[in-house]
Amino acid sequence: MSYCIHLHSKVSNAKIFKNPNFAPVSNTPGRTRHLFTFDLGNELSLVDLPGYGYAKVTNDMRNEWSVLVNKYLKSAPNLKRILTLIDAKKGPRELDLKLWEMLTDMEIPFQVVFTKCESLKPLELHLVYSKTIEMVKAYHEVLYPFIHATSTLQKLGIVELCSDVAYIAFNCKLTSNIVDNYN
Repeated sequence: MSYCIHLHSKVSNAKIFKNPNFAPVSNTPGRTRHLFTFDLGNELSLVDLPGYGYAKVTNDMRNEWSVLVNKYLKSAPNLKRILTLIDAKKGPRELDLKLWEMLTDMEIPFQVVFTKCESLKPLELHLVYSKTIEMVKAYHEVLYPFIHATSTLQKLGIVELCSDVAYIAFNCKLTSNIVDNYN
């Protein structure tokens, strides 16, 4: 079972792996240029995909990433959920909508996670939530209907996000064990 996630390296280092040097970190968006798989045990892995939205790269590089991600998604039958990380200051952009459309076409469940929520006032965050909820309604067939709000600077929402991933992983493992025992 895999979760396909565009992780912020700082998030994975601080909360998931508890090792400040586990995933490469850069202050420049778009430094993840390959697929990185992190085996968390118990048949659970996280896959860090290249960031497509804010990376300062050429269009050719962005197109290469698109092909890479598309090929991965088509060849990974055990994906349980895609977490799409959205900068709360900017909200969903056209590339996010294209990704959501592709995931819907491929029938791959996804969930929206807001990042950098510390930079917004509560009313601003509420407005971003409202706008995003309206946008994701079109993808209800594959959408996981809870939007996480996170802040690595203030350490908000990360534990809840990790708990959500762990809960789904546990349920998938439990279901797998039941099916194995039945057969």
